[in-house]
Amino acid sequence: MNKSQVVLLIIILGVILVGTYGLYNSGNFSIASTLVSYTTVYKQDWGHICCIKNDAYDIQLTKFLDQQDLFKCDDYTDECEFSISAIKNMPLGYSVLPFNVAINKCDLNGKNCNQVSVQSMKPDFTAAAPKLDVGYSYKFAATGIYNTNLNSYVSVKKQAKSFYIQGQEDGKIFVQESCVLSSELKGKVPSDGLNELSKTGTNKCQNYMIGFKQVDTKTYTDNGKEVVCQARQIYEVDNEKFKDGTTKKIQGNLIRGVTCCPTEANCGTDFEFQVNNKRQCSINSECPNGGNPIATDATHYVKYSCDYDSGNCEASQSQFVECTLTAECLRKYGEGSVCDLSYANWGKCIKSTKPNYCGDGACNELDGENKQTCPDDCALKCSEDQILRTTTTKENCFIGFPFYWGCKEVTKTECVMKGWNWILIIAIALLILVIILLFFVWKKYS
Repeated sequence: MNKSQVVLLIIILGVILVGTYGLYNSGNFSIASTLVSYTTVYKQDWGHICCIKNDAYDIQLTKFLDQQDLFKCDDYTDECEFSISAIKNMPLGYSVLPFNVAINKCDLNGKNCNQVSVQSMKPDFTAAAPKLDVGYSYKFAATGIYNTNLNSYVSVKKQAKSFYIQGQEDGKIFVQESCVLSSELKGKVPSDGLNELSKTGTNKCQNYMIGFKQVDTKTYTDNGKEVVCQARQIYEVDNEKFKDGTTKKIQGNLIRGVTCCPTEANCGTDFEFQVNNKRQCSINSECPNGGNPIATDATHYVKYSCDYDSGNCEASQSQFVECTLTAECLRKYGEGSVCDLSYANWGKCIKSTKPNYCGDGACNELDGENKQTCPDDCALKCSEDQILRTTTTKENCFIGFPFYWGCKEVTKTECVMKGWNWILIIAIALLILVIILLFFVWKKYS
């Protein structure tokens, strides 16, 4: 081994040492996001519905005139046909004498009537009435000699074709009885759509939204617009209102491609990688004490929340409470009073007959205490010869050491011994040992 090889080996060992230190202390970079809110955003498919007329006469109705004398041809029926029938066993005299059935055309309410025809009838006889236009009704009256009422001996049969909504979802045809939207369809038709479809014309059909799929739970801002970032492309977010009054956030049109999405490591507010952009937080729970109250004196506290734009944890104004220490409750109310520091009742003095309570310094899991319900007792605490250390490691990197690009950050909080980091101490000791050995090898061959 010559001198140049020894020098090269020392350089390589130095690089390994620096790399070891860098790997251990990785986490100097964070996500810079333009997070606006946590909300559900959907991507939808489009369906198509139309108002369709039945091929067959699906409406069939027969009534004697003393049961019903008004027969309608309303908006969602068509080809309304009527037939009039007299029974075989008519009253005495009418077996040989003819009688009449007056046919009056009225509006749908049976008003504004005009006689359009008088049909001569006889026993066991059936005659057809003129076809009726949509939007009108027929009113029938059977009379004999001296205007005798014969309605109980004459029946009218109505047959018509109805209209219904037909659509297709996931390759399957579905139908709805009426061309007026059901409550289910109103939850899928945008607010500027139709409540009911027409039988003919341009309003016979319309599109509606189907197959809502969640695409994201975070939205961001771009030039003042709310957007979502998917696969390094940003899309508009449309607040779509529907006929039933509900609103959904829908992924809209593509705006442009970007370098990165804020869910990726080191991605900044402009959707570009920011190598040295250190952020404290992206959600409140990453702030001091997980965003829960922190006592500043015996009767005041502050809470830290995450500013999504800057990525910094910011303290609230000082808030007054009854207590933050049991000593304050003892001073105010005497023995038996403790300061409750549970999540739902934080900062209130209570009478406690229980040996355990939130704020007694012990994490009593059997009493339901945990990091969420009682962070003051259950947050990680270290012994006197230890310190609390938070480290962030990079995992699942697209490109690993030494660039750490496209990584997922994992943050861990743990208690470590005070003083030098033992991994670093061992690495330095090994380097010194190798240098000493190489020195003797160099002297031997020089």
